[in-house]
Amino acid sequence: MVGTSIQYFEFFSYSLAAVLIFPDVFFPHLSSSGALLASFSSIGVAFIMRPLGALIFGHFADRSGRKRALLASLSLMGLSTTLIGLLPSFDDAGWAAPIALTVLRMAQGTALGAEGMGATVMAIEFAPPSSRGLYSAFPGAGASLGSLSANIVFLGLTQAVGAGQFEAWGWRVPFLAGALLLGISLYARLSVAETPVFVAAQDREGATRMPLMDVVRAQPKALALGAVALLAGNVLYFVTHTFALAHGTSSLGVPRNVMLTATLVALAVQTVAGFSSAVLSDRFGRRRTALVGVVLCGGWAFPMMGLLNSAEPASITWALAMAMLAYGICSGPLGALLAGVFPTRYRFTAVALVFNSGVLVGGALAPAAADRLLVATGSPWSVAWMVAFTAALSLAALLKLTERHPGHLGDVSMGTTPPHTSGQAQHTRQLEEESLMPAHARRTAPSTPGTDTSQDRATEEVAAEESAVADVARMATLFTPWALRAAVTLGVFDLIAKGVNTPVRMAEHLGADTSSLHRLLRHLANLGLLRTTSAGRYRLSPTGAVLKSGHPSGLARGLDQSDAWAAAGDRAVPEILSAVRTGSPAWAKVFGEPFWQSLSNDARLAADFDAAMSVHAAEVGPWVAGARDWRADTRVADIGGGTGGTLRSILARHPHLSGTLIDLPETVARARDNPPAQGETAGTADTATRLTFCPQSFFEPLPPGHDVLLLAHILHDWADDDCVRLLRRCAEALPDTGTGTVVVVDRVVGVDSGEEQLPVSQRDLAMMVVLGGRERTEHEFCLLAAEAGLGLLRPPLPATHQGLHLLEFGKRQ
Repeated sequence: MVGTSIQYFEFFSYSLAAVLIFPDVFFPHLSSSGALLASFSSIGVAFIMRPLGALIFGHFADRSGRKRALLASLSLMGLSTTLIGLLPSFDDAGWAAPIALTVLRMAQGTALGAEGMGATVMAIEFAPPSSRGLYSAFPGAGASLGSLSANIVFLGLTQAVGAGQFEAWGWRVPFLAGALLLGISLYARLSVAETPVFVAAQDREGATRMPLMDVVRAQPKALALGAVALLAGNVLYFVTHTFALAHGTSSLGVPRNVMLTATLVALAVQTVAGFSSAVLSDRFGRRRTALVGVVLCGGWAFPMMGLLNSAEPASITWALAMAMLAYGICSGPLGALLAGVFPTRYRFTAVALVFNSGVLVGGALAPAAADRLLVATGSPWSVAWMVAFTAALSLAALLKLTERHPGHLGDVSMGTTPPHTSGQAQHTRQLEEESLMPAHARRTAPSTPGTDTSQDRATEEVAAEESAVADVARMATLFTPWALRAAVTLGVFDLIAKGVNTPVRMAEHLGADTSSLHRLLRHLANLGLLRTTSAGRYRLSPTGAVLKSGHPSGLARGLDQSDAWAAAGDRAVPEILSAVRTGSPAWAKVFGEPFWQSLSNDARLAADFDAAMSVHAAEVGPWVAGARDWRADTRVADIGGGTGGTLRSILARHPHLSGTLIDLPETVARARDNPPAQGETAGTADTATRLTFCPQSFFEPLPPGHDVLLLAHILHDWADDDCVRLLRRCAEALPDTGTGTVVVVDRVVGVDSGEEQLPVSQRDLAMMVVLGGRERTEHEFCLLAAEAGLGLLRPPLPATHQGLHLLEFGKRQ
C-alpha cells in the first residue's frame, strides 16, 4: 500500500501541475487553449506508455516474480519524478524543456503501467479466497490516498507560499520529494516476500516464456472485455479530475482553491467508497458490486455536468464527490474480479494490460475528447452523453466477463480446507488449527495420570474413523487408475526420462494443454511416481520408472490406451456389476459378442493380445523350462501357447526336445512369420527345425504323439465347463501307455506362494469380467482334472515365479 500511494502521489502531482502550472512554464509560446491542450497531451503520453509498461514489467513479473517487477517500476517512477522537479523552463532551455518533460512523463507512465494493477495482483495472491476483495482494497486505497495527498500538497503549497511563488518554484517541491519518497517506498517493498501463489506456480510449471503470447492465444476475449469493463470508471474519473478542473478554472472562472478543495473532498469519498465496495464484493459478489457502480457512473454524468456548470462551490463539491462515489463503487471490486479471470502463469501481464488499456482511453483520450466536445457543441451535456455511452459499453462487458478462478488463484489454497474433505475431518482440522498443540501431537499425546481417558478414547475413535474414510476414498476413486493410463498413453514417463521435464516443454511435445497436463503431473507426484525439484522440474521416482515403455515388466503396455487389448479390457471393467449379478463375463454385454469371438473378428485386438501374452511368456518360459525334469520326454505340445515364447524357452534349454505350438490360425501365423517378441527366447540355431505349428482350436481333437501337453496360464481364462472340455481333449491325446503328462502352469489359490493376495483377487476379478474364468485352488484343479479322466501325479512344485505353480496330471487308469 505504501509503494502504491507514493507512486500515485508522484504520478498525479504531474497531472495537477499539467493543468495548473505547465501551460505557462513549458508552453508559454502557445495560446492559452493551445498551451492547455499541449499540457493535456503530455498527460496523454503517459497513458499511452502505460500499456507498454504493463507488457515490459508484466513479462518480468510473470517470469521472475511480482516483487522484482514492482521494485523496478518503483525505482523508475521515483527517478523520473525527481528529474521533472529539476527541469528548466521553456524560457531557460527552449524546446529542450518540453521535450525532456515529455520523455520523463513517458517514463512515469511506463512505471505506473506495472503499479496500477500489479500491486493489486500481488496483494490478492496473498489473500484467502474469502477475502480477496478485502486484500485488493488496500492497493486501491493506496492509489486514492496518493492522489489525495497530491491534491493536499498542491493546495497547501499554494496557500503557504502564494500563487506567484508557487508558479515560480513551489510546484517543484512535490517532484523533488520523489527522491525521499523513493527511499521510503523501496524500504517498505523490500520487506514484502514473493507471493506463495507465484512461487508454487514456478515450482510446478517453471517460468512461462512469453506471457503476452500465452494470454493473447488463450484469452483474447477476456482481455478485450476486461478493458471495456474498466472504461466507464476511467472516463468518469479523468473527466472529473482533469477536464472538470481545467473547465472550472479556465472556462467558468472558479478559483483554483475552490476546485482543489472540491477535488480533495471527492478523493476522500472515492477512497472510502472504493475500499468499502471491494470489501463488500467478498459478500455480494465482485461483478454484481461493480455493475452497481457502472450504472451510477452513467447515471450521475448528467447531474454532475449541471452542478459543475452552476459554478457554485457547494454544487461543484457535490458533483465531484458523487462522481467519485460512483467511481469508487465501480472500481473497488474490479481488481479482484480481473485477478480471478486469468491464471497465475500470465496473470500479472494480463491484468496490468487490461487495466492500462482501459486507462489509456479514459486518461489519454477522455479529457481531450470532453474538451473538444464542449468546444464543438457548446453544451456540457455532450460530455455527459460521452460518459453515459462508455458506461453502457462497460455494463455489457461486465455481464459477459466471468471469473475462471472464483474460489482460488492458483494451486496454493490458503486458509481453506482441501476439497473433498469430510465434514468430520473439517471439524477436526478446525480444532487442531485453533489449538497450540500440533495435530500429530494431539492425536498421539498420552493421557496423563488422573485424567479421564474417555475423551482420549473418543479422540482415537474419531481419528480411526477419519483414517478409514480416507482409506476407502483412496480405494474408491477412479481418477488415479485413469490418470495412470492417461500418463502412459501420452508418454509422460518416457518424456521425463529423456529430459523433457517441465509442464510447458512437455505440453509442447505432446500437443497438450499446459495447465491440464500440469494438474495430471501433480497428481502423479502425489502418488509417488514423480518427484519435483525446486526449479519446477519433474523426475521419475524408482516407482515411476517402471512405467517407461521399455521396462521389462510390461506394465506400460497394459495401461496404454492406444493398445487395443488394454483399452478394450478397461472398457469392460465398469460392467463388473453385471458380471456379479449374472455370473456371465461382461465382455459380451459391452462388445456384443464373447471375448474369443472378438479376438477372431478384430485383427488389431488379436495382435495386441498376442503381444501382451508374449511378454508374459517371455517371463514365465525360462522358469517352466527349468522347473521340472524334462529328460525323459521327447515331444512337447504347447496348447494355447500364443506366439511360442514359452515353448521356445523349453526347446532352447533342452535340445533333445521337439515341440508343437497349438493355437488359433491367426496367432500361429504370427508365431510362424514373425521373429520372437521383445524378451522372448529365440532359441538355438536349430530350435526352428524342432518347432512345428498346428493352427486349430484347442477344443478340437488334439494331435497325438506328444509326451507332454503344456497348459501354461490357460485354464484360468475359462469357466469350469470349458476347462473340463479342454482337459478331456488333453486326456484323449495322451498315449495309452499311461506315460504322458498334462502340465498345468497356473496360480493356485490358498497355497502360500509369498505373493500378496490383493493382486491375486484383482486378477480373479479380471478373469470374471472379461473371460468368465477364475483363479482356483489345488483341490478345484484336481476336481476338474478328475472329471476329465486325469489325476494328480505328484504334489505341486513350490511357486518360484510370480506366484505360479506347476501341477502334473496323468491319465487315470
